[in-house]
Amino acid sequence: NAVVSGQPDLWCTYAAIRSLAWVDQLQSVDRPQICRYIESRLNRDGGYAWSKGMPSDAWATFYCTETLNDLGAQERGTQKTESWLDSLWDGHAYAMCAGQGADVWATHYAVRTLINVCHGEVKEPAELLDWLSGLQCESGGLSWSPAFARRNKADVRACFYGVMAWKALSQQ
Repeated sequence: NAVVSGQPDLWCTYAAIRSLAWVDQLQSVDRPQICRYIESRLNRDGGYAWSKGMPSDAWATFYCTETLNDLGAQERGTQKTESWLDSLWDGHAYAMCAGQGADVWATHYAVRTLINVCHGEVKEPAELLDWLSGLQCESGGLSWSPAFARRNKADVRACFYGVMAWKALSQQ
C-alpha cells in the first residue's frame, strides 16, 4: 500500500502544472497558492530545494522555476537563481549541488533553467559542448560523465539529458 501524506509534492505539482499548461487549462488552478508553495522552496542562495530548509539543487530548481514560469510568476529573482546556477559550474559542466562533481543529469537541469527560464547564458559554451561530446561512448550512446563514457557505460537516460542540454545550449 502506498503511503499518502496529504502534503503537496514538488514533482507532482510541477508535472500537473506543466500538463495543464500544455493543454491551456491553467485557469483552473489557484495560482497564488501554488506560487506561495513553490516560492517557499527558494533558498537565500537563489536556488530551490525539494523541501523548505533543504539545500538547493539543480533538479529542484528546474522544477520550481519551470512551474513558476508556467504560472507567469518567474520574473522575480531570476538573476539570483542565475548566479546560483553559475556557482555550480566547474569549468566544463554543472554539478547538482555546490561541491559535487559535474554530471549530465545536473548539467541538463542547470542549462535548461539558465537558458530557458532565467534567459541567461552559459558563460563558456565551447567548454560545455566539448564536455557534452565527451559523453559519447564507443557503443554510440551517451553516458553520465566523460569518465563513464571512457568505460563505455551508455545509459538511455543520460542520452536524453545530454541531448536536451545540447538543445538548450543551441538556443542560447
